[in-house]
Amino acid sequence: MANPRQRRKQRSGHRAVRHSNHAKRKLKKMPPLRAPQALKDAWDSHKTVKQNYARLGLLATLNPRAAGGSETIIQPDNSLNDVEASTDAPATKDAIPKGFGRIVRDAEGNIVDVEMEDSEASQDEEDEDPLDAEAQELQAKPVQGAGLKWTLQRSENTESTELIHDLENLSKGIQKTPRTASSGEKAWLVDVVTKYGSDFEAAARDRKLNPWQRTAGEIKRSVAKAGGLGKLTR
Repeated sequence: MANPRQRRKQRSGHRAVRHSNHAKRKLKKMPPLRAPQALKDAWDSHKTVKQNYARLGLLATLNPRAAGGSETIIQPDNSLNDVEASTDAPATKDAIPKGFGRIVRDAEGNIVDVEMEDSEASQDEEDEDPLDAEAQELQAKPVQGAGLKWTLQRSENTESTELIHDLENLSKGIQKTPRTASSGEKAWLVDVVTKYGSDFEAAARDRKLNPWQRTAGEIKRSVAKAGGLGKLTR
């Protein structure tokens, strides 16, 4: 037996909204890439941002831990894995388990020394200064080669090397645009300079002339951007 809510839905003339396929494609459409033309030509719209960065020899993030996702991880070169494996500490058979010690005896069987694990031996020294111990625990440990999982070697990828050279040459030719004051701001600064001159502290306290409550430093920077006191004097 249907409940009252289901019966009201059957009597109602309302139908569920169904979007057209064109609207669905428009929702999934990626925004245009606003970048130099060299980067636009090298960008692959069928790949994710991480995959594009890895193909171009760049790192998408400095975080060594890869978050969850569907991107295919690009494995680093095998030679790098060999280097990382060689840097690891070799396992020894005589390693002392945690919580245990080794008794050292002389030829007559007398106890000469008790060997403890390095971490347990230095535990007393760490307990003396808990602030230093806590700071050492919070200090991040560097991860060797972690970022190489999402990038390729520039020396092996000629396309990424050429792209980086093009972007570097493009950045060298960019000139800083000088900032100027607007006509309305210049007219206001002329009134300020005419009345107070270089006394920006008094100009900042004038509630009639300075209704925006600009500070003395802001007024001084605006005057410098407009060309200085000489260009604002009537």
